[in-house]
Amino acid sequence: MSIEEFGGYKPLAQEQITRPGEKLEGFNHQLLNRAKSLLNRFGLSLEGKNNLEAEEETIEKIKGIENGSDSEDDMFLDLEFRRGKENLDLRLIGQINQEHDPNRKIDYDDWDLTAQEEAERWLNREIIIGEKLNKYLSGDQVSADELVETNQNQNAGDLFILKKTAEADKSFEHFGKSEGKALAMTLLNLQDNLKSTEMVKEIMLESNIKTKLELEQKIFEDYFDHFNGYMENSNDILEDLDNENLNEKITAKMETYRDIIESRQLGKDEYSLAHGHCKLEAMVSTKDNKMLLSNWKRPGTTQNRELSLIYDFGDAFNDAVERFEAPAQAEEFISGAESEIREHYDDPKTAEAVINLTKLRAFAMIVNDISGEKQKFVKQELEYLLKR
Repeated sequence: MSIEEFGGYKPLAQEQITRPGEKLEGFNHQLLNRAKSLLNRFGLSLEGKNNLEAEEETIEKIKGIENGSDSEDDMFLDLEFRRGKENLDLRLIGQINQEHDPNRKIDYDDWDLTAQEEAERWLNREIIIGEKLNKYLSGDQVSADELVETNQNQNAGDLFILKKTAEADKSFEHFGKSEGKALAMTLLNLQDNLKSTEMVKEIMLESNIKTKLELEQKIFEDYFDHFNGYMENSNDILEDLDNENLNEKITAKMETYRDIIESRQLGKDEYSLAHGHCKLEAMVSTKDNKMLLSNWKRPGTTQNRELSLIYDFGDAFNDAVERFEAPAQAEEFISGAESEIREHYDDPKTAEAVINLTKLRAFAMIVNDISGEKQKFVKQELEYLLKR
């Protein structure tokens, strides 16, 4: 969609002063003006009586961003709008480094990135994935986000992503077994129908990336590629349990699935894609009982589709336990996902490996961080898995 189709371009005055009592200075003022300038470009505005609430909300978001921080919450300024029947999201960099040189040679080997550069890396990745999903994904749509316009070129102005996001038909409190099943269908569809290897190789060619390490440093997150990586990650989690006996039991149980996972390893130059941030906030339940995924800011490549699923399902299961008020609701949601996984695989042993490796790692991760009935539920799940 062109700028003209979207609403036209109106030049912004050099200085725009917020309402009395709402004046911002320095970093905050600069970030507000950047946001206003971008909105104005799309025919949107924070000015006027009708937009008072939007302006106040934007100012509060800006006040909450700490400059110079590489915290996920501080990386971006996210603004949400509604234009007719469309939900629009504008994301721009929330970091302003006055000494930032966009042309300097970044030392990725030592991870020599400023907060601004790290935010740029994340935003660049989200733009790339957004552009590639429709091209390389066959079958049902998986992404809830449709890119309207982006800018990855700092010489052309602010880096940003403007997208339309599908509207959720159900809120989290109404999630249950059918939503868990729908999520599993989406993640399985992503693995089965996305031509990940072709997509990744095109990204490497376009970005002049030669090696897998360079691909992870410049664009993707680094998730476990093989079963050894899964075990290394899990052992780090298990050490925090401070329970040597339980640690050994979980480790031994995980090892029983090694042969199954290793037998499904992809080739050296083949890739799968993990969403990487499969939390409830990224799930968009639609009226036709589909689950779409939004917020593609942390995807990573792996070289084992089952491990990609284990990573994403783990995020989803943990978030369900932590966010749902009652453990029974989380149990329903998880059981829906499990049923779909079992239906998907011709080999029941592979389905069991995906489900159990997901739950062993995920629940060990959160068992000491929750309490009450939620902790009781997670402990019971772990005990049941260890007895099987």
